[in-house]
Amino acid sequence: METSITCIVENTASGGLLGEHGLSFLIETGKNSILFDTGAGNVFAHNASKLRIPRKSIDALVLSHGHYDHTGGIKDALPFLKDDAKIFFHPAALEPKYSRRPGGLAYIGISEENRRLLMEFPGEKVFLRNSQEVADGVWTSGEVRRIRQEETPESKFFLDPEGKRPDIIMDDLSLFIRTEKGLLVLAGCCHSGPVNTMEQARRLFPDDMIRAFVGGTHLVNADERRIAFTADHFKSNGMEVLAPCHCTGEIAKASLFCENRSAYRPCVSGSLFRF
Repeated sequence: METSITCIVENTASGGLLGEHGLSFLIETGKNSILFDTGAGNVFAHNASKLRIPRKSIDALVLSHGHYDHTGGIKDALPFLKDDAKIFFHPAALEPKYSRRPGGLAYIGISEENRRLLMEFPGEKVFLRNSQEVADGVWTSGEVRRIRQEETPESKFFLDPEGKRPDIIMDDLSLFIRTEKGLLVLAGCCHSGPVNTMEQARRLFPDDMIRAFVGGTHLVNADERRIAFTADHFKSNGMEVLAPCHCTGEIAKASLFCENRSAYRPCVSGSLFRF
């Protein structure tokens, strides 16, 4: 049975779609359709319409974490969910979140409106910390074990506007999709690190080879050593598809391409991956 991943929102776009600093994917397995994130909120409705996604057709929504560029489109995404659709997210996704910017700390968490709409939605809300199956063959990563010291999270994130409570973004979740020929790793921002995330997938599914990695890697501010470490890990895995996007950064994309030419695929708003 074919599994498809459609990129609804990404920083860049093609085919009459729009881009923004955000990310959203639709996973279709033949049995279920799952929405993974909603973008930043400016282009989801336009792109979903262009992609002809029917309203009230999606079985579940999974939020990778609580940052605005993944939750900002909740208002426009909810009409595409079935009335009994389940919504999965880590409880920390609803916490206030701030980031250090040149002008000081800025709020980057879920908006009050989207938090309210999310909790008022009639479908079940599922708070999770551990890996959980959200649809047949589609699992959340759960809290990712951060073993690799090379992937220490950035220190610019906080839980308070004064910057006294660091946010290590434990709500960071990815999706692991099981297919007949291997495992697909679908990442939001991958704040836990792409290597830590892939190793989490191997722990959960030791008999499944990792067939593909699609999504954000959060290498945009990484130094050369970390980028090389990640590129080498992807290369040693020998995967079929590598499609980094969103928060990866152009320098990291170039390195990942050079080390993984046969597997590398662009990922923009409108990209479709079939497995």
